Amino acid sequence: MPDIWEFVPTKEELKEQGCEGNYEEVQYDTYEDIALSLKSIGVEVDVEARRRKRAPWWFRNYKAGYVVIGQQRIPVKPISKYEVRAWYQDLIGLFGAYNVNKMTSPTEFQILRLVYKYAWELFKWFRAVREKAELTYGGPMTTAESLVLDILRPVDFDKTDWLQTISSTGAQDFVGTSSSPLTIGDQQGLAIFGHIDEVVLEGYESPIDSVLVKKDNVTYPSRGLNFAQSDGVADNRGVFLLIPNSTLYIQIHATATKDTKYHPVGVVLIPTSKSTSIASNRIKSS
Repeated sequence: MPDIWEFVPTKEELKEQGCEGNYEEVQYDTYEDIALSLKSIGVEVDVEARRRKRAPWWFRNYKAGYVVIGQQRIPVKPISKYEVRAWYQDLIGLFGAYNVNKMTSPTEFQILRLVYKYAWELFKWFRAVREKAELTYGGPMTTAESLVLDILRPVDFDKTDWLQTISSTGAQDFVGTSSSPLTIGDQQGLAIFGHIDEVVLEGYESPIDSVLVKKDNVTYPSRGLNFAQSDGVADNRGVFLLIPNSTLYIQIHATATKDTKYHPVGVVLIPTSKSTSIASNRIKSS
């Protein structure tokens, strides 16, 4: 389980304080949110003490086992706490800060909340890609061949930037086609946990109202995108986890003919050798 669940009171503890009925209503995203949420229902929690009681999941060694990605059950080798910690700190650091209470941008806040929300799913994805790629995690300062985590960029979808002029309404391809999807390389991975249209951040209305994703020949229910109500960022309501040799097709639906800067919000895991060029696609099969 993610770390945020390991430091909250149990149902039994809440029952002793007369708050059992509120247990399922409390939502947790960070340690600070835990304390604030529980305080609102009359429960005082020493968050720091609970933090010290047990090491968070990203500070632990992990034994050999397996992870489940989609329909695949993937055996994974042991991984050290040092590698897990390096990956996790890079994941949080990609989006600007380690503490959501220090956010200055509502958009940054919303994206980081999604990162925290899906951190455990992203960790399983990391272990699966690491296993398939047969590489350990090196991070952005490494020069040896290893894995590097980065934000999803336009070049990864063979685009020069996210700006696109919608010339007709209705459904249209955004990544690949239904018959020719993007294929992830044999040492790369992609995870999508949100959606954004940057024109909303500039004060304009997004012409994109929904997105449809087909991953590994499975078409998932379309996602309605209400950017105006979410600081320009929409929760994917789940994570699309693509491991080496996965396929991806994304279709968007436009309600107006105007400019958009729509794109998925996510991260890529790539070998060092694929991260030394800023002008070529880093994730697709060559």
